[in-house]
Order: sequence, then C-alpha cells, then structure tokens
Amino acid sequence: EEAKIEFLTIDELKLLAKTEFSIPVMKKAFLFSAFSGLRFVDCKALLWENIQKDQDSYFLRMREKKTGSLQNQILSNTAIKIIGEPQSPEASVFPNLKYSGSNNKKLQKWVEAAGIKNKKVRFHSARHSFATNQLILDTSLYTVSKLLGHKNTKTSERYAKIVDKIKEKAIKKFDDIDL
Repeated sequence: EEAKIEFLTIDELKLLAKTEFSIPVMKKAFLFSAFSGLRFVDCKALLWENIQKDQDSYFLRMREKKTGSLQNQILSNTAIKIIGEPQSPEASVFPNLKYSGSNNKKLQKWVEAAGIKNKKVRFHSARHSFATNQLILDTSLYTVSKLLGHKNTKTSERYAKIVDKIKEKAIKKFDDIDL
C-alpha cells in the first residue's frame, strides 16, 4: 500500500508564510522547497553560488545529493523572494539547517498554529506540495517529473492520483443538490 502523500495547498502555504515559526531557517527552507521542489538534503547543501541570475530570471544549478543528477531549473519569483538577496557565493542559503524528530514536531506545531488541521506535515511535505500544486495548476506530469529530478514519470505518477482524488471530491460536492 502506498504511503499517504501529505501536501499543502497554495492557500495553506500562504498561511504558513504569515505565521511565526520558532526556527526561522526551517521556515524559509520549507517554503523554498514548496516553491522549488528541492529535497531537504539539497536545501541543506544549497550555496548561493548555486543560485544564478541570467538576464531577468534566476536559476538553480546544482548536483542533487540523492540521485547525483545535475539540477538546472528556473526558479519562480516566489522562491527568490523567500530566500532574499544573494549573499557570498560560498555561503549557505540555509545556514545551520538541521533535520531532527524534534524539529519535525516544531514544524507540525507551526502548521497547526497557522490554522491547518488534520495534516501530518514533515519537511518532505513541502516537496509533495510543490509537485501536487504544479499538477493542480495544469503543469504536465512529464514537466513535474523533470522539475523534481525524477528519472522517469513513473515515480511522479503518485501525485497524479492525488489530483484525481481532488477532482473526484470536487465533483461529489454536486451529489446532494436537489433540483
């Protein structure tokens, strides 16, 4: 049985952005992941030299820790706003970012403080949010797969199932309407 993929909607991510978090670097990294699709391990390794500007767009250029694949993708203005102004090229974008059970509990409390209920959120939920929201916004599965750095679309298909469930839930809202 597939594990449940917990994701946050764009509106829920907006709520999180407005909510204080006791670990500011974790908040910034989580939101960046939700708008870039980057894994925790790659956020932790991200240096300012990996963020490059080309005319009027920013790009992420780095080798993924998990797959060893070269990541070369444009970044949204939202992702750039989250990380702020570039620093020294060799500096970490998310200094002192740490993953732990304790930080995951704090992450969950932050989600609940934002008024988001009934979702068990971990850092990887940000990546799930990126993928699912891209599909909801009509980005093709193939493109989402490439943005996530997946070798083939098979790995990304689990997100498409979530979107189908959202569509089904939306349609079922009409089930009890008496005409």
